[in-house]
Amino acid sequence: MEIRDLYPVNLAYGDHITATLLLRNASKESLSVPCSRNFRDVSTEASKDRRDLSASMRLMEGKIPVDVVVAVFTGSTSVPGSMCAMPPGGTIVVRGQGVVSNQPNLEDPRLARTTLNVKASVSEFYYNEGHVLVNYSKDCVSTNSVSLFFLGKKLSP
Repeated sequence: MEIRDLYPVNLAYGDHITATLLLRNASKESLSVPCSRNFRDVSTEASKDRRDLSASMRLMEGKIPVDVVVAVFTGSTSVPGSMCAMPPGGTIVVRGQGVVSNQPNLEDPRLARTTLNVKASVSEFYYNEGHVLVNYSKDCVSTNSVSLFFLGKKLSP
């Protein structure tokens, strides 16, 4: 996976961040990937083998990483069109937007006006028949990183 675009490159706490990511199947086998935004159909009692794919921007690499979710997709083997085949070497472009908020680690005033090394991460979550989380994948982290100038928390008027 790699970061293709990140906007803006100057970001304050509470701002939106937009990312374009390229996911590539590096394995020798075809993968089935959740690719639907129709959570209503996939979350019904009749759907089976539900999976969610979450793409995030990792703003801090410290002991507790700060992830800002920019896209979430869902899928089920029993919901037509909700899973996409990704052949070996195949790619998928993900574009999404998230808000940098509810992150206590970014509220520290010492982080204002610093450069953060941003990576992307993608995780997949697996649910049982009752739609209860039963497992999740190890994060896939981007091969590249992007520098982001963090302005800190905006002052209240």
